[in-house]
Order: sequence, then structure tokens, then C-alpha cells
Amino acid sequence: MNDLQSLEELLKQVSVEEGLQKVAGLYPGKVKFSSSLGQEDQVLTDMISRNSIDISIFTLDTGRLFNETYELLEKTELRYKKKA
Repeated sequence: MNDLQSLEELLKQVSVEEGLQKVAGLYPGKVKFSSSLGQEDQVLTDMISRNSIDISIFTLDTGRLFNETYELLEKTELRYKKKA
């Protein structure tokens, strides 16, 4: 069984939060999460932040985002006290 299959089997057995913590632990300081600020990504951002999981979160700014997107980004950064 290769590493990817082993990781997949491991992640099937744990909650999302536990899976995020395990992946962050396997690759300390190297795990990055690209958030599009969609609903699912906001849930993952909350899980990562609330549980202080060592995963960096970033959002690509194309310079052409809607004002509402910038407002949501600002609210998210204020709520979790970290730059996204």
C-alpha cells in the first residue's frame, strides 16, 4: 500500500477536524489551504482556526473580486485574527 492509500484509509476513520490535525502533523509547517471564501471553505477555515491547527490559509486576490468578497474576507480575517 502506498502513502496516499494509507493516508486515505486513515482519514476515512476520523472526523474532519482530526483529519486536518493529522495531515498538519504529518507535514508540519507545509500544509496550505486555498480558500475561495465559499460556504464549504468558510467551514474549513472555522475548523482550522477554532482548533488552532497548523495549516496556513490563503485567498487569491485577482484584483477583480466583487466588493462583497473583499468585505467577507475582511470579516473572516477579523473574526479569526489572521490574514487569509
